[in-house]
Amino acid sequence: RLTPVWAFLPAIGLMLLAVYLLWSLTAPAFWLLIASLGWGNDPAEWRVATTFDTVFFGLCIVVVRYWWRWVERRGGDTVGLGPRPDAKGSLVWAGFGLAWAALSWAVAAALDPGSDMGWADGLRIFTRPDAAILSLLVIVPAIVVGAAAEEIVYRGWMLSTLGPKLGIGWAVAISSVLFAATHLTPSEYGTAEGLLTFATYVAAAAGFAFIALRQGHLYGAIAFHTGYNVLLFWQGYGAYGFDPGRTYDELMAGSRVVDHLPSAAAFLLLELGLTLHLLRRWTGEPRY
Repeated sequence: RLTPVWAFLPAIGLMLLAVYLLWSLTAPAFWLLIASLGWGNDPAEWRVATTFDTVFFGLCIVVVRYWWRWVERRGGDTVGLGPRPDAKGSLVWAGFGLAWAALSWAVAAALDPGSDMGWADGLRIFTRPDAAILSLLVIVPAIVVGAAAEEIVYRGWMLSTLGPKLGIGWAVAISSVLFAATHLTPSEYGTAEGLLTFATYVAAAAGFAFIALRQGHLYGAIAFHTGYNVLLFWQGYGAYGFDPGRTYDELMAGSRVVDHLPSAAAFLLLELGLTLHLLRRWTGEPRY
């Protein structure tokens, strides 16, 4: 028997609070450590910030892992992390993520020719071995760990906790809205572009959820998410002249709102199309 949604609101609020609390507790401690090591005046602040992102998302994974193991008393297979990852399938989903990012940004660039985000800028990284190595060693790990942490928290822990109580439809909806809420600030919802961007995050999160539910594990969703984010970063890296500091500020620390209305609408339609396609192919029964 399913529990009414309103009865689960305290737990949903606790999940959202846990994400923000983890950030508020770890950020000051990390920057205190940076200052004590004399790195506070490092001209390459992007490197420190990117390292922090990697550490923070890694801590998220550790905390959530021990929560479901010690508090909820269940194994990793119940949150989509079985003992044997589907390596071949995950590589395929990573390729889909790269292709989907290329399609999305090609459409956005066609609609907004004056944008800094040219669709082919990501390919320029292969002409600059120094930039490619730097991104692979410093920035891409943050993207990979970040994508893994988001999938484990929102599609692993939240879906498997909310699903048995509320039904999988409500679990997907709630986890997707929470995912979107942590990517934009409340002040960014005041424009049509902001609302469309928020809706795009909700649709994308639902798509990630149906990938995970269809496969019965998180590895494909993590790979797709990573592939999409890596190409997004590489496109920005090329567009911003392979300046890692500017790229970090624009893509990782700046606003996530697509400030061109036709492009924002195109992103939303693309994500809705992908999500609806995945929903049609889903059997209707979660595998974990």
